[in-house]
Amino acid sequence: MAKIGKALSHEQAAEIIGRHFPEISDKLLNILQLKKGAEGNSSKNLIEASINQKAEQIAIVPISRAVDLSKNKKYLPFLLPLVLVGVFILVAAPKCFQRGFRTFIAPTKALKNRLHFKFIFRMSNCWQYVTVICFKAVVKGNALPAMLSIEIGKDLVPMTALDNHIFQYTFKNVTEPVNFRLSALVLF
Repeated sequence: MAKIGKALSHEQAAEIIGRHFPEISDKLLNILQLKKGAEGNSSKNLIEASINQKAEQIAIVPISRAVDLSKNKKYLPFLLPLVLVGVFILVAAPKCFQRGFRTFIAPTKALKNRLHFKFIFRMSNCWQYVTVICFKAVVKGNALPAMLSIEIGKDLVPMTALDNHIFQYTFKNVTEPVNFRLSALVLF
């Protein structure tokens, strides 16, 4: 993406692939030559049909044959300590894996008892005879959020941070009930 290093041409890539799969080497190079010939040729449909026929012949190639697992055996001694540590953690603290697995399977599902803080809500009219409501959330707990946002519909708006872990949002022109959710950014 950063265009660092030398890029391979299609022919060079075809040669490398041909070393791993000798049975498709000639066909792959032939497809590339036909593609170059089709660019300025009047019988373009015939050349495209030939390309499609050759592409179908090389479509099913087992990639597993290109990877030689016997060359990777020398790395097994480095993998063994990691597996042993993983097994030790699995036996000593299985909840670490269970919680992580549940989060991996359902990342958007709210997990109970995961918050290290709680909200205390305060609502009041900011001005008399006006439909403006001040919503304040006081945050108390062990790990307090650095930022608090309010989600109204599809909009996520940051709340104004006041002193002593109090956050405020002002609802203006409120004429009907408003559904909202709070979202917190917690830095551990």
